[in-house]
Amino acid sequence: MKYNSLLLLLLVVGFFLRGQELLSNNFLFLKDQGRDMLAVKTIVVDKKPTLIGPYTGLQAVFQGPLYYYLLAMPFVIFSGDPWGVMLLLMITSLAAILIGFRTGGIPAAFLFATSPGLTAAATFFWSPFFVIPIMSGYLYFLFEWIQRGDRRSFLWLSITVALLYHFELAFALPWTVVSILIFVFFRLRWYPRIFLVTIFVSIFPLIVFDLRHDFLTTRSFLALLGGSAQGLTSQLEPYDKIIRDHTVNFASSLNASFFENATLAGLTSLGLMIWGIWYMANGKRKEIKALIVMPVLLWFVYLLYPFQLYSWYLVGLFPIYMILLGYGISKNRIIALGVVAVISVFTVQKLIRLYTATDLGGTAKIHGKLEAIDTIYADANDTSFNLLVFTPVVLTDAYDYLAWWRFGQIPPKEKVGLTYLLIEPDPSKPWSHQGWLETVVTGGDIIETKTLPSGFIIEKRIYD
Repeated sequence: MKYNSLLLLLLVVGFFLRGQELLSNNFLFLKDQGRDMLAVKTIVVDKKPTLIGPYTGLQAVFQGPLYYYLLAMPFVIFSGDPWGVMLLLMITSLAAILIGFRTGGIPAAFLFATSPGLTAAATFFWSPFFVIPIMSGYLYFLFEWIQRGDRRSFLWLSITVALLYHFELAFALPWTVVSILIFVFFRLRWYPRIFLVTIFVSIFPLIVFDLRHDFLTTRSFLALLGGSAQGLTSQLEPYDKIIRDHTVNFASSLNASFFENATLAGLTSLGLMIWGIWYMANGKRKEIKALIVMPVLLWFVYLLYPFQLYSWYLVGLFPIYMILLGYGISKNRIIALGVVAVISVFTVQKLIRLYTATDLGGTAKIHGKLEAIDTIYADANDTSFNLLVFTPVVLTDAYDYLAWWRFGQIPPKEKVGLTYLLIEPDPSKPWSHQGWLETVVTGGDIIETKTLPSGFIIEKRIYD
């Protein structure tokens, strides 16, 4: 009963640390969110199933399609409202706390509930963030399998690895290698056929897509192995820079796990690493040793990846850090109480900041985007119009989806007749849209220009 009450309290705290955007219905809605919702619309409304999910950082390589089919459930239930996906993300994030409790007890559940990294990953929906509950399940079944050695636990462990291919391929592939290395290094009795067949079944849609498109993905992987591949957002890096950048990203991931305060985060990370070294020499639990080794092995595996290592590739490590620190502090009551007290103080301060903030997020969050779109449609007053959007990321998926969801159509994008220019100023280059105005959308008569409180600029023009 005592643990149930504490767990319920942690779930409530975890909800409010994650829930400000959900409760206010005002969350980040950027290019990737718009792309994903348009893809789900294509599946549900246009009735065109897909074999692939979102694109990755490597050309012609895609995530598995399960992410889109998962989003289809709240899409149907909430009639396309992105808030439904936010609710799904919240449910899975709270489920990670419950799984953390099942794996590491109250200390781990406390860290799962309050972790800055985990709470931030529940404030807007994105495929890498669903890796967190999957990895929480992975750790639970890893512990079950190591302790019992049964096929059933190993099957579920294999399923969690297979699911990763649908949410962050850049983590799934290296993590598959890490898992196999752990099985071998710790001389665990594993079942290669179960493991590999489960992954094969999971990626089968991607294989079919590759076969139907002249081995597009295979050729991209071969180019990577041959040193000629190009990432979508980065180029091949010098090897010394790869080592340096990868190390910095791993350190940043660890620091983001427990505290927003840089000093406390660094001290906690250092203490956890020292304790990990000590435990490898003196500890007895094989599953804890496996967790300590896993991030190190992942770092070595990522050295084979010749592009920039982005922070979201490593969100799957957060649950490992929660379990390890939770286990470590559980062995010393004084240290545990000290850690809980310090984190609790920062948690209260964060809750106050979250629920007293008045910033609506400008052009980045859904409130500002909907306000801009609603303003345009209200001004048009049922008159047909064209809509041209300037956004620093170029792609207009977020605006296309919100216009469709709100008004049932994506406006044409031509310089003909009544045309609205919707400008999202670039905060880092606030003058950049001037070049767009002077080149891409020249001509026409300017009828009206207005700036909204969110920062959006709307220009009404009439073209011949």
